Amino acid sequence: MALIRLRNNTGVAQNIVYDGRQIVMGPHEENDFVQPVADKFLEIRAPLVSLVQDDIGGVYEEQSPDIVWVANMTGNPDAPEQVKAKLFVNRQWQMVDTDNPNKPPRPLVLHCDMGMREYVAKDGATEALNLGKQEIRIPPYKRRPMPSSKARWWLNRDATGEPHFRRASIKSRAPTTFEPRPENIDDWSLDDLRSYLKLMDPQAELGRSEEQVAREAKKRNHRKDEEIRAHIEEEKSLTVKRLYFRLVDPRYPVPSRRDFEEFVRGAPEPEGIVSDDAVEKAEKQLTKAKRRRKSAEVQPEA
Repeated sequence: MALIRLRNNTGVAQNIVYDGRQIVMGPHEENDFVQPVADKFLEIRAPLVSLVQDDIGGVYEEQSPDIVWVANMTGNPDAPEQVKAKLFVNRQWQMVDTDNPNKPPRPLVLHCDMGMREYVAKDGATEALNLGKQEIRIPPYKRRPMPSSKARWWLNRDATGEPHFRRASIKSRAPTTFEPRPENIDDWSLDDLRSYLKLMDPQAELGRSEEQVAREAKKRNHRKDEEIRAHIEEEKSLTVKRLYFRLVDPRYPVPSRRDFEEFVRGAPEPEGIVSDDAVEKAEKQLTKAKRRRKSAEVQPEA
């Protein structure tokens, strides 16, 4: 079978679930895959994963949507506590360790100038009136849609700030149909959230499973169901925060419901194919039935 060469165009791992197994491509990795695996990568991960081929010449076109989603990226539990920053210390500029300003969650607020509006004065002259500022706010762990012009202005403001303050917000993607949300988070177990996180980012810190949380809670003499449930909900909150920073980042793939079910429960058995164990069991039952029938035929009458 011919091999197809693919390239991961992102700086994070991309993965699919094929035949019940998770297949991972590392950041910027090029690798060869058989046709069915390559087709599935291109079906659900393009353009994050693309076919390696010579493409000389041509025109690069980028879409300019009217609505752009922007996400607040502060409050990441896995972000470093300190970062390097160029600060004026001891009468000189130098690189020093300072607290990461994007580690704690905080609302992002900017005030956008609305420009000027022309009008005709009483004397017939054309004059202009300064319009008021518009406040744009993105709370922690939230994303919001903006007109493309305002989103471009917002992201430019973020990119031109002090280096250690940058990436407090990013260009995000719209919410998908199958992902954990505040309105359905009670339908997701902790272990399901961890599986979803592993599908999005195979290198992510997954945290503790429900069994580990319950075992550690009992070691602390918290044995009541409501006490164990409180520990599990606390761990779920941490996992949901980790998921948020992958869900809003377009570099990470969002698994489909089918891939998630296949990853959690294994590959479905093809219809019409009987397993070897079932065939062997049927043969044994048939052999026993033949023996009983044969013994009944040779048994003398009373």
